[in-house]
Amino acid sequence: MPFMQSFDGLVCEDTMPSRQTSVTPLQALAMYNGHFVNEEAVHFANRLKEEAGESPASRVQLAYAIAFGREPDAAERVVLLPYADSDEKLVGLCRILFNATEFIYVG
Repeated sequence: MPFMQSFDGLVCEDTMPSRQTSVTPLQALAMYNGHFVNEEAVHFANRLKEEAGESPASRVQLAYAIAFGREPDAAERVVLLPYADSDEKLVGLCRILFNATEFIYVG
């Protein structure tokens, strides 16, 4: 899978004693502009519309529950509510969450 190659993904044909890890600009580009992430953002937005309905607040709350396993704080809610009021903006909200440090790195 080409997407995983930029994240030092496992190549099944090769054996190695330990995996190399890196952080590169290509990873950031893959997460924000990559076809895979953009496609998944559309699927995530559709799920939010189906499960949370038309309420922007419900969409933001569900998005945080799914992506981060927590509720958004007051500041996050205020900043992201405008992104949840239309279908096109909701896809952008999903891309924002996918690119958050909290989503990318396991803490």
